[in-house]
Amino acid sequence: MSASPALSAAHDQDARTRELLADSLALWRVAGTVEAGEPPIVAVIRCDADAIVRVERPAQAELPFRWLVRSRGGGSEHARPCASLVGLLNGIRNALGVERGAALRIAPAPSDE
Repeated sequence: MSASPALSAAHDQDARTRELLADSLALWRVAGTVEAGEPPIVAVIRCDADAIVRVERPAQAELPFRWLVRSRGGGSEHARPCASLVGLLNGIRNALGVERGAALRIAPAPSDE
């Protein structure tokens, strides 16, 4: 029996999300792994013994966000809802303590006039 098209599309989207997260860790120069989790967990990010971040899909499809970032540290668990990929990456970056860095500004060259 084959999976439904919707389930197959969600699985493909989750795999692409994990690839993006692995690439982001490399860009941020964070040593870690990104693994698939049991549904509703899309990804488990392990960076060291103290840093574990889980990305989950909310149980209720009607909620206004696509993912929930859960992180453990200092004996407590934190959860952050994320509506977009940008929010997801910001939530993970914050959970891992990665500095944002300097913003790049693009402007026209000064005129000689």
